[in-house]
Amino acid sequence: MSVSTRRYVISIIALVIIVLVFRYVLKINDFINALVALTIGAYFGFITGRDKTEIFFYHTSRFRFNRNIKKQIKKYEKEKDFLGFTNDIKSLCKKYFNKKCLDRNFIASSNEDECLALMIALQMEKEPFNISKNLGAESFRNIAQKAAKSKIYRDILLIESLKGIKCQVGSNFFNMDDKDYSIGDQLKKHSDHFFSNKLLDADQDDLIVFSTTSQISADIIKVITHHQRNIAKVSFFICSPFVKKHEAIINMCSEYQNPKFTTPVGQFIENNEGEVNSKLDIVRRALKITSSIKNIVSATEEKRINLDLFLFKKEYPGIKVKMLVKQKYMQLQPGVLSYANNLYRYGVDSDSAEPFGIVLSSVNSFKNDKFLIEPLLLEVSDINDFELKVISELCLWLLENGITSEDINSYQEKLNSSIDDEKSNHWLKLIAFSLEKSRQFVVGNVSVFNRLIEDSLEKKDDKTNSKDIFSGQKNRGGIYHITVAVLFKDNDEYLIIKKSDPAYDEKYSIVAGHLDNNESANQAVVREVKEELNISLKTTNLVTIEKGVPDKCRYGAENHDWYVFSSEEIKKDSEILYDKSEIDSIEWMSKEKIKNNKENLTQGAYLIFERMGFFND
Repeated sequence: MSVSTRRYVISIIALVIIVLVFRYVLKINDFINALVALTIGAYFGFITGRDKTEIFFYHTSRFRFNRNIKKQIKKYEKEKDFLGFTNDIKSLCKKYFNKKCLDRNFIASSNEDECLALMIALQMEKEPFNISKNLGAESFRNIAQKAAKSKIYRDILLIESLKGIKCQVGSNFFNMDDKDYSIGDQLKKHSDHFFSNKLLDADQDDLIVFSTTSQISADIIKVITHHQRNIAKVSFFICSPFVKKHEAIINMCSEYQNPKFTTPVGQFIENNEGEVNSKLDIVRRALKITSSIKNIVSATEEKRINLDLFLFKKEYPGIKVKMLVKQKYMQLQPGVLSYANNLYRYGVDSDSAEPFGIVLSSVNSFKNDKFLIEPLLLEVSDINDFELKVISELCLWLLENGITSEDINSYQEKLNSSIDDEKSNHWLKLIAFSLEKSRQFVVGNVSVFNRLIEDSLEKKDDKTNSKDIFSGQKNRGGIYHITVAVLFKDNDEYLIIKKSDPAYDEKYSIVAGHLDNNESANQAVVREVKEELNISLKTTNLVTIEKGVPDKCRYGAENHDWYVFSSEEIKKDSEILYDKSEIDSIEWMSKEKIKNNKENLTQGAYLIFERMGFFND
C-alpha cells in the first residue's frame, strides 16, 4: 500500500469515528450539517491531492511543522538567541525530514517560513536529514529566494551578521520592503550599479571595504582604476592568508560541511569523485588572498591613493561592507550562514545618516580590536617578502597535515585556474619544491635530530659530585658551561627581559640560565622558567643547540653550549608574576625591534640571535 493510499484509509477511518461521535452528541440537524461538511471536505481532498488534504486536517505533519517553525520564530524575536534558534530549527527539520524527504516537490510547494527553516537547518552538516539526490544548485537558489521574501529571515541575517563587527541593532534597523533588497544572481549587478552611481558623485571620499577572499577585491581594484579622482583613501579588510599564526582561513572550513547541492560545481578544489579536498582548497584560499592583497597594494600605489590594510585574524565577521564615508552611503551583504556561495546572500543599501553612523562607529571600534584584527603595513617594494612569508607558513602547515609535493603537482592545473594570478604557477612550483626538499632533509637528517634530542634529555655530570653548575672540559683544554634558554613567542613577537643584576648593565636578554650538575637541558629550562617567571612549562620544544658560543660568564667560563627551546605558552596579555630579584622588566619585541636593539643585548643573547639569523637582511 502506497503512502498516499494509507493516508486516505486512515482519513476515512477517522471520518467514520467522528461521524459516530457527532451522531450521539449533536442534534439531528447539526449532525446532518457536520456530516455534509466533512463529506465535502474529504471528497475535495481526494480529488485535489495530498497538499490540499493537509489543509483540511489540522494535525497533519506538515501543518505541525509549519506551526512549530512559527513558534521558534516568535521565540527568536523575543529572546534574540541565534544559537538556540539554530539548534531548535535543526531539530524540527531533522524530525520532519527523517520521516520524509527534501525533494523538488517539497521545494516547489514550500512557503517562506519553511525555506527560512531549511536555510538554517541545512548548514554545517553534509547529510543533516533525507535529501533527494536529484537536487542541485537551482534547488538551493529557489529555497534561498523564497526565504529572502521573509522579513524576519532578512532581519535575522542582518542582525546576526552585524554582531560580527560588534554592532548591536534591532529588527527595525532597516525598514525594508521587497524593493529594497536584492539576492543571488541579481545582487552583484544591482550593488555594482548603485555603488557606481554613488561613486560618480564622490569627491576624494574615503572608501571602506570588507572582503572575504577575492571577488570584492577584484571589484575594488576596478573601482580604484577608474575612479581615482573620486577616492582619497581605501580601508580594506580581508581574511588573513597566514594559516598558522591566524585562524581565519581554517575557520572557513565549515563551508565544506554543507550538503553538496548547496554549493555550485567548481566552487572548491575537488578530487575526481567530486569530493572537496579541504587541505588543497586552503592552498587556493591563501594564495587567492595573497593575490588580492598584492593587486590592491599595486593599484593604490599606482593611482596614489592612500591604503590601510587590515587582516581578519580569527574569522571572517560574516558581513560584506562597502562604505563611502563623506556621502554616508553604505552597502551591507549579510553572510552569517556557513554557505560558501552568494546564492543565498542578499544586500541592502542605505544613505540614511543614523544607521550609517551606527555601522561606521562599530567598524572603527572593530578595526582597533587587536584580538580580531591585525593592520598590515605593505608597500609594493614589500610584496615579494610578504608572498614568501605566506608561502613559508603555508608549507609548514601542509607538512604538518601530510600534503606532499605530488599532491600539489597533481592539482596544479585546478589550483592555477582558480587562483588566476600571473604568479600562481610560480607560487605552486615553489610550494611543491619546498615540500619535497623538506621531506628529503628530514629523511636525511633524522639520525642527527635524534642525537640532538637525546643530548637535551641526557643528564650532564662533571663527576665532581657538586650541586653547583655543570663544568665541561673541551678537547683542547679550558672549561665550558651549558646555558639553557627559551624563546617565548606570540604573534611574531618575542619575550625579552632585563635582568635585575647590575652585572648585566641593564641590557636586554632572554630567559636563560646555567645548567646545574647532574641535570638535563630539559630539566634545566623548566627550572629556570619557574624560578624567573613563576610559570610551570608544560612542554619544551628544542630549537637548536649552539656549541662553543664565546660569551664569558662570572663563573669563569669563556665558552658556552646553548640549548635553545621555544614555547608559545605565554601570551602578550598574560599576567607574568616574574621574580623581581631576577628580572627588572619584560617586553615583547618583533624581530625588527630586536635587530634595532642589538647593541643593547647581552653578549650571550646577541650571539644567539645572530646565529639564529635574527640580524640577517
